[in-house]
Amino acid sequence: MADAYGTLTFAKSTDCVFDGPSLVNALNAINWDNSGGKCIYYEDEDLIGYSDSGVQYPTVFVQQDFVIFCTNQETGESYEKTLGEMTEEDWDSWESEKTIEFALEDLRSQFTPYLKKGWIEIACCANEKCRYVMFESLRIHASGDAERMRAISGPCVDSSTFRESVSTSTSQAA
Repeated sequence: MADAYGTLTFAKSTDCVFDGPSLVNALNAINWDNSGGKCIYYEDEDLIGYSDSGVQYPTVFVQQDFVIFCTNQETGESYEKTLGEMTEEDWDSWESEKTIEFALEDLRSQFTPYLKKGWIEIACCANEKCRYVMFESLRIHASGDAERMRAISGPCVDSSTFRESVSTSTSQAA
């Protein structure tokens, strides 16, 4: 079985001012790879690092899980809840689950409260043997602007580049 190993990095602008401990807590609420690594705040250097050097399938196009439930056996009406919203009754009605990607707007709103000035960037790269290589980045500004991109190439994928950005006044994808 092939695995895509890579690296996750965290950068910030030279003028960046942020609440490191709170930002790391928010970052650690998301799985940035399949290896179970966690973000670490280095207070003395005012930097964020990543605890796992064996990063597998890193990404800034992170997933959040939703589960679909049947609320009424007679009508068959369904509803969605996040895993964190589940109650005991919901688990009794569980039908199936699906995974969706965090929207850039959602990531922006999760992290901007901890940014006072400048920007932070999460970037990653990975390769899966001779099948593909990829690079991704996510940059969030204290102003509320955000950009995310992915570039992937190789003989076993459709080579492509995807970019999207949102600002406090508009949203766009390229």
